[in-house]
Amino acid sequence: MASPIFSLEQFVEKPSFDQLSAIRKVDWQAIAQYYELPVSLYTSKEILKNTVVEKLVELRVLPEQAIQALTPAGLSSTPTGKQSPQHLKLGIGTSDAEKLFELE
Repeated sequence: MASPIFSLEQFVEKPSFDQLSAIRKVDWQAIAQYYELPVSLYTSKEILKNTVVEKLVELRVLPEQAIQALTPAGLSSTPTGKQSPQHLKLGIGTSDAEKLFELE
């Protein structure tokens, strides 16, 4: 059975984290564009997902419980407190990465 097709219009009318369970990167980008969220089009799908969910929670579009469903790989720090590979690769610190999202 194929997964249901994501509809931005339906999500905007009645936002639910359940609608976001198996959507494509282009759908995450469409959500970010609709809500005018500052995200890079060149980021990985997981980081894009985490950023969009965090911002939608801040905007009170999604409930705070949605944060619990975020992928650990997209978090800015690992549980040990070390920087994620994305930050090491970019040569930036966690706070710099957060600023990067705000600037884009």
